[in-house]
Amino acid sequence: MSSHQAEADALARRLRAANAAGGKSASRKLGAALRRIGGRATRKQGSWRNAKRTAQLIMKAHRGGKAGDVYAEKKGRLLYTNMLGQTAKQREAEWEIDQKRHPNVRTLFGHMTLSRPIGGEMSDQMWRDAARVQLREMGAIGVSYAVLLHDDTKNQHVHIVWSRALPNGKLVSDSNSYYRWRAATRIVESEIGLTQVPFQQSSELSAQSDSMVNAQRRAWRKGTLPSLIDPEIVKRAMANSISFDDARLQIRKAGIDTMLTHKPDGAVKGLLLKRIESEEWLAGSSIDRDLSYPKIITQIEKNRQIIYNQIQIQEQLRAQQQRESQHHQNKYNRERGD
Repeated sequence: MSSHQAEADALARRLRAANAAGGKSASRKLGAALRRIGGRATRKQGSWRNAKRTAQLIMKAHRGGKAGDVYAEKKGRLLYTNMLGQTAKQREAEWEIDQKRHPNVRTLFGHMTLSRPIGGEMSDQMWRDAARVQLREMGAIGVSYAVLLHDDTKNQHVHIVWSRALPNGKLVSDSNSYYRWRAATRIVESEIGLTQVPFQQSSELSAQSDSMVNAQRRAWRKGTLPSLIDPEIVKRAMANSISFDDARLQIRKAGIDTMLTHKPDGAVKGLLLKRIESEEWLAGSSIDRDLSYPKIITQIEKNRQIIYNQIQIQEQLRAQQQRESQHHQNKYNRERGD
């Protein structure tokens, strides 16, 4: 047993003991703890720690099951459903029957998307197979569901909306659902024959903050370059800037794009940065506290003051040199006159 698995097992035992002593639900505590320590808890199939460089199919969980069906139908087309209804409104009427069978269940319907990296479009039949395997691996066998395709975005993807009500009257478990669904997606990749091609990762810099880690993971999932930004490069680029436009120009020369965000009243809200070849924008303050918009403006004002002081000193030196030159000239003239 690995040390990570042993850590997770020990944590589970402590939580169950605390629950027996009158604490919160052990399952709730365990779920929160697993989310907190993420991939360190288990190294099983489905962990982004193992799959992030080779994932070819990405799962995203959504809220609002039946509402998701309406949204997906507006922007996509129906690929498959095992229900009689061929429109979202008709399917909603059928799902109301399931809701009446389980009146006390608030989250009876699920909604997720499966997406491909940019340029990785699949055929309709492959998407149907992917949805079928995904539901099977989640334990949702025999449930009513619909699959809708969206191919009008950079990443082709399908929405899967389903009822948790099983034919035998029981429910598909939603305990720690995100992690189980993600593991199921890895099995889908294998069964429908997706080739796992490693994504190229730049090793010149590691993520410096939680925001950079999240942006890095999003880039891996999309198959694009991560937006890893060295704050020292940005600081050096704007070291001598005396205006924000000049700072942006110098940062651009260093290979980094900038963008300002604004509040509803038009005031500047913050500064976003990204590498030119990347697609992920990062808040300057998430890279380094000195790269927030107010601190950059403060640094520019300091640069202006430094340059102003240098100009003042130069003018004073020039004036002093002129006075000394004039003094020597006057002295020379007096000596000649004598």
